[in-house]
Amino acid sequence: MTVIIGVLCSDGVVLGADGAATFTAGNQRTIQQPTSKLHLIDTVAILGGTGSVGLGQRFAQVAHRALAQERSKATHIDVGKAICAQAIADAQQTGLQQIDYGSLLAFEHRGEIHLCEFAYANLQPEFKAASLWYASIGSGQTIVDPFLGLLRNLFWADGLPTRRDASFAITWALRHAINVCPGGLGDPISLAELLLDGTGAPVARMFSDDELREHEANVVGLEDHIRAYPRIVTEGEQGAPDVPEPDDISQGEEGTPPATAAPQFGAP
Repeated sequence: MTVIIGVLCSDGVVLGADGAATFTAGNQRTIQQPTSKLHLIDTVAILGGTGSVGLGQRFAQVAHRALAQERSKATHIDVGKAICAQAIADAQQTGLQQIDYGSLLAFEHRGEIHLCEFAYANLQPEFKAASLWYASIGSGQTIVDPFLGLLRNLFWADGLPTRRDASFAITWALRHAINVCPGGLGDPISLAELLLDGTGAPVARMFSDDELREHEANVVGLEDHIRAYPRIVTEGEQGAPDVPEPDDISQGEEGTPPATAAPQFGAP
């Protein structure tokens, strides 16, 4: 099983994934091993995929080549179509009729960052936009989609989140999916982001272990606040700390939120 989440942000794109690879013998699952499901393409794009590992390797090769060769295309949609066409042609070289693979790809085109979903089985491209700015793929999609919908309604009903807020939301959604999934999803969680630097050049990077731990601590902190709410209502407790709005940052020592502090949304 797999779950990969992508969020188009006001200042770039963030992708996140669980880290469990399931080995199979025919239709029988054998073992589960940790792996990384997000890959940087020349530090200028991010790719995450679900399905056959071999097809994922081939799609990554196609995407890498196409992003280098098709940058002169008029629109980002043209680039997405070119990647789709080349990936299907590659699959047909080995007689595949159905492509057991789907992907999220973040890339830059003509000074703008884009998030494209290549649909499982047919790879038809769909770009995320201001009205529909997040996506998830993989068998864990049925768990994380409702959770992400809740977070959108709570925090970002009126616009795109920042990368900082999106990285927190993705971490929370992935942790929820891993905790409640009957099997197949697991650690380590990984996050990556794509942004434009001060010169307008695209920069893709993986989050560090320290950043991931900080997001995990923030998730625990916010869940503790939520757990306290019924007691506040029933017992009429006063002076309970406020849950912060997105981008309302409070830091503990050396940038780490203490256990009693209001949780942060994302990393600084």
